[in-house]
This record gives sequence, C-alpha cells and structure tokens, in this order.
Amino acid sequence: MQKRFLAAVLGVTLSGVGCSNESNRENQTYRWIGFLVDGSTATPLALTGDDKSSNQVFAVVEGKVRRAKPCDGSDEKITPLPGCFMLDDLPVSSIYSTNQQVNQIPVFATYEGYERFQGQLTGMRSVDTENVTEILDMQLYANIRVFPKNYQVAYRVWTAYNNRPVPNVRVVCQIRNANGNEYATNGNFIAPDDSLGGVVDVRSDDSGYATLSTPLVNGATYNCYANRAEPFEGHIVQGSVEFVAGVSAAEQTIALNSDPDPVLFATSASNQDPGVTLGADGKLSITFNRPIEILPGTTDCQFATLSAPDTNGDTNAAGPLPTTISGNANSEQVNATVSGGGLTLELGFKPGTPGVNQFDLGSTVTFSGIFIRPLGAEPAYVFRIGSATGAATPACALGQAYAFPNAVVNIHTGAVSPTIRLF
Repeated sequence: MQKRFLAAVLGVTLSGVGCSNESNRENQTYRWIGFLVDGSTATPLALTGDDKSSNQVFAVVEGKVRRAKPCDGSDEKITPLPGCFMLDDLPVSSIYSTNQQVNQIPVFATYEGYERFQGQLTGMRSVDTENVTEILDMQLYANIRVFPKNYQVAYRVWTAYNNRPVPNVRVVCQIRNANGNEYATNGNFIAPDDSLGGVVDVRSDDSGYATLSTPLVNGATYNCYANRAEPFEGHIVQGSVEFVAGVSAAEQTIALNSDPDPVLFATSASNQDPGVTLGADGKLSITFNRPIEILPGTTDCQFATLSAPDTNGDTNAAGPLPTTISGNANSEQVNATVSGGGLTLELGFKPGTPGVNQFDLGSTVTFSGIFIRPLGAEPAYVFRIGSATGAATPACALGQAYAFPNAVVNIHTGAVSPTIRLF
C-alpha cells in the first residue's frame, strides 16, 4: 500500500531495494518511454532491435551516445507496440543547495525517408525522498515527431477585427522556447531544436492575409503576434495565435482586440529559462510585440546590482560595479540598447575590477529603473523592467514622474524577470 501511494504522488515506480535517503538521492534515475511518429500523419513508426538499422532513437548521456530499444509490450496478443521505445538509467543532476536542475540531455532520431530530429530532454527532477527507504526509478513520457523529407505546410494568417479583414497588420512569428523544467510540449512531444528557425516578419494584404513565406521548423510551436501601427476604425488593435508547424491547419486566424491591455508585452527573453547561464558578459535580451524606445531622459535611472558569492573559496571576489554619478544623463552601471527594428532591448552591465570569476557559481546581475514605451507612444503608455528604485534617487529627475508604471509582462512567464545568471 505504501509503495502504491508513493508512486501515485511522485509519479514514479518504486523498486524494492532498501537503502538510506542519501543513497536514494545519489541513485535516482529516469526511464524515458515514448513513441516515434510521423508528424504529418500521426502514424507510429515501427522500430526494431537491430542496431544496424537506420531507424533509431538516441540520447547523448555523459558524453556517450546511447540507443533506445523498442518496448517489449506485454504477454497479450496486441503486442508489440508500434513506434514505442525506451531508454533506462538517465541520470538526475541537481544542485541541492539551490534546487536547480541542470540536466540537458541531447536526443535525436533518424528514420529512412524522414528528416533527422534533434532536441533535448530537460527538467528531470531529483525527488526529496526523506522517509522513503527504497531507490526510486522514475519514469517520464515524451514522444518524438519526425517529418518526411522536404515536407512543408504553406501557412498564412488571417488578421481580423470583429470578423472583418484588417490590412497592413504586422505579423511577427517566432518559435516559442520551452520554459525551464519542461521536457516535452504540445501534447508530450519534445520540441525540436530551433537553431535554424528565424523570425518571420510579414504584413497582411488588403484581404487581411499574411503569408508566412519562410520555411518553418516542423514540429516547433510558433507564436505569432500581430499589431497595426495606425489605428483601425479609431482603435489600437493587436492579437496573437499559436500553432505547431507541420501539424496545425494551414490557415490560422488572429482575432484582433481593440484597445488591448497591455499594449506592450515581451514575446521572449534570454533569461526565461532559469537554467541558462550567460557568462561574464551576459546580457538580458528582450523581444517585444511591437517596436519600443527607452523613455527619453531616464538613462540616469538605470542601475544594476551584482551578486557574486565566493563559492570557490579563493577570496578573489568580484569588484563592485562603478559608482553612480547623479545628473549626467548617463548610466555608470548599465548599457541599454534598442535594436532589431525596435523589437529588441538589450541590457548589459558594466563590471568592476576584478570581474566576475567563472568559478563563483550562482553569480547574478539584477537590473532596475529601466523605463520603456512603445515607439512614439503617449506618456500614459510607460512600462518598466525591474524595480523603480532609480526613480527615487536624485540621479533620476525625470523618472520620478514615472515611479511606478506597470512592469513589462512576458507572454510565456508573467512579469519579465530583471535578473540574469552569469555562472
């Protein structure tokens, strides 16, 4: 009874080997089970146990390529299970002091007549097994889609307000990056790596249609955000739609909202995956749904705070960031630039001496007093990133008038985090 209860609560299977709690933490592993399917038809693709076959699923574990094997099925007549595969003994890796999961296991699949798939498993969590006297053998379920070679769906997006077509709407589509600790998305399918997927930026024609002419990454989830620079029938209009390339219907609709709130939001940020470290010169890069500008006269408001614990114990702590000088229309601690046609804001910090040591794990930088608005917008549409601390200081005279505007929201994660991890 105790085993069944624990399995139901933790989502794991328990073996009957007794040991201490500390041993459990060291011996936790995952069994990965999934199905390989044709992404265009959802048909399972059969695998065999032949290691010389070109039809395989692999994982790269601790620098070694390991091959998944077909599922055994059961003793009943319905076996074997087409397309089912499994791979045992995937290690769990965590920093217990911060509860940070650091596993990122590359996986790939090959199948004759299909494009090669490449992605990654992440978020395999260690489980606190206090008062549990058995080693845990945890199981995750994540499938893989592969697509026939040269397979593409010709997508177009219809932009409409009150079911009427709206012309000259800018439609920006990009791959939605999975949030931290997600090993599978859109129906337990692993998202493909998006290194080849660029941003699609098009406009709707007189009939309201925007054609996504650039080939998309099959199996990836795309977010499309639409906005119109000029008012439509006296209204600011914008909207969004999400679809899976190669799987969803070829024609998508964005139902535009009038006078939406907020009129500005982030579509992605370089720190939205909490497991990513950005290095000694790390920057916070934020992409928006529409062009933005830094609020004129607020550069003095921009501050950065460095936290760099001496975790390696060499007493070589990072030096403090430069001291702020009031009223010089400059930030001594932050480099803030707008690029990409106004769609991207990049925040960097100016290090002290010595700089941050790569062995001081857990080092972070937090930005504050960053005031932005839609390009050319009225003062009422001011937003901030980080706290408004700078607005309360003599260094930020104009910013005091905008001390508490709304924080920028990330459409995927909520309020944009002002903190980046360096190491």
